[in-house]
Amino acid sequence: MKKIFILLFSILFYSSLLFSQVEVSSRLQQAISEANPDDYIRVLVLLRDQVDVVAMDEQFYRESIPIPQRVTQLINQLQTKASETQVNLLSYIEEKTQSGKVFQYESFWIANLVMVEAKVEVINEIMFRLDVSQIDLDAILELDKPIEVIEKCT
Repeated sequence: MKKIFILLFSILFYSSLLFSQVEVSSRLQQAISEANPDDYIRVLVLLRDQVDVVAMDEQFYRESIPIPQRVTQLINQLQTKASETQVNLLSYIEEKTQSGKVFQYESFWIANLVMVEAKVEVINEIMFRLDVSQIDLDAILELDKPIEVIEKCT
């Protein structure tokens, strides 16, 4: 009986670790592999716990909530979620800032994420946090340039 319990516990424990892995973008993996240990890499860390915006939207329509109230409720929910769920991550990042391993960081509430510019060592540690869902390189976004200009017929 004891062996069965240990086996079941082990299966549950390892499956929870398997399913809670952080998704790391390929471009971040490449940046990490090319970086020196003393380089800082700027990343976006998306937390696992997000506001269910779709469910809120459905509720707003069901209850015919006026748009100004929708905006207020949504913003309050997003800000509350971020302030409640980012505490541990931000204190970890602040600790690493004091030791010089984090250059800068900024908390965002609209998508419950944190921008961190840190050494590879810190980014690797963040990858194993259970409260993190995804990590991606904070890249500069640019619009695609047109291939050719089509002249307007008059």
